[in-house]
Amino acid sequence: MKLEQLQQVIEVAKSGSLNRAADALYISQPNLSLSLKNLEQELGYAIFSRTNRGMYLTSMGKVFVDYAETILQQINQLTNMSGEMGVREGLHFSLANMTFRYVNDAVSKLCQNHTGDAFVLQVKEGLRDNVIDMVYKDECQIGVVGFYSCHKKILLRQFASKQLQYYRLDSQPISIVVGKGNPLYYLTENEVTSEMLRGHIFLAYDELGFGPYSQIPRMLNITEEYFSRRIYVSNRATIYELLAKTDSFTIMTTNQKAYQHTDYYPDTRYFVMKGTTISSEVGWIKRKDYQPNALAMEFISILSSYYA
Repeated sequence: MKLEQLQQVIEVAKSGSLNRAADALYISQPNLSLSLKNLEQELGYAIFSRTNRGMYLTSMGKVFVDYAETILQQINQLTNMSGEMGVREGLHFSLANMTFRYVNDAVSKLCQNHTGDAFVLQVKEGLRDNVIDMVYKDECQIGVVGFYSCHKKILLRQFASKQLQYYRLDSQPISIVVGKGNPLYYLTENEVTSEMLRGHIFLAYDELGFGPYSQIPRMLNITEEYFSRRIYVSNRATIYELLAKTDSFTIMTTNQKAYQHTDYYPDTRYFVMKGTTISSEVGWIKRKDYQPNALAMEFISILSSYYA
């Protein structure tokens, strides 16, 4: 098995086409096909199912790609280390963030503390599962995650299975967020009920429409009977674009205490959800085998101050 074969499998899996993968890898299609067949013969199982519509991963192929991606990521990290020799080890830090704006504000304060110093910061963003995965795969040293209290036990078991340690920062009531297109934006009070939300578009991440987290809207009395207009999206940018242009509302793990220290998203407003026992919690995670360096600990200290 060769390193380039791992890269070839990942490229074919991504494109679903031998021709497109060959073009991207700058090799001929026959040579790529032969290389993959040789690899499958060496492994003793098929990585791809070949059809007239393209190349699809088999069940064993999906497992192979997961391992191949991890191996290539680790090789890239080892390669990048040579370019960072001029930076003191204590001033290198990588962070995964669920696109919380106040976390980026904390990063900016960390930078201000080191004006004139040489340092390397890596900041990656994604949804909860992405952040967990980035820390688990050692792509990032620390991850900041938010979640709903009713799923804390599930997440703690997930952290334990992935050998991750979780450190709680704070918990707050669930936030309901609206834009200027929703008349609730102009309320004088800072709390809303599910009855006040009725008739407006329910806008949410995919996880609240499908899978284990889909029970949360029902627990908040946001049922299809009264909220028949629904939009599910996969990223935060789309949520805030739609909040600005529709009468929609969304459920968030927004921590209102943290946002007292920095600005929230423009032309949006968040409310406390009345009459619910569900809260949102935020914390940070790391691998059990990772000891945070001085820069990471300084960032955690800054972030923790947002909840004081």
